Amino acid sequence: MNGGSIALMEVVAMAALGRIKILVDRYPLSEAKRAYDDFEHGRLVGRAVLMPTPSQTRTAEGIADNTSRVAPAIAGA
Repeated sequence: MNGGSIALMEVVAMAALGRIKILVDRYPLSEAKRAYDDFEHGRLVGRAVLMPTPSQTRTAEGIADNTSRVAPAIAGA
């Protein structure tokens, strides 16, 4: 967690090269209980994120699509 500025520069360089994969499971807000259950029972590999319904999420361009899945987030790795 606290590797210093040299380690941080290495991580930033790896991210710039696309060598870091962020694992995120997205759950609709209505499935918060299932997300917590997955976390509690070790079924998450990365992070779990609770997403509001698309009609509740607004961007400068309009309503965001929150239905895409990146990979396996509440807590995690």
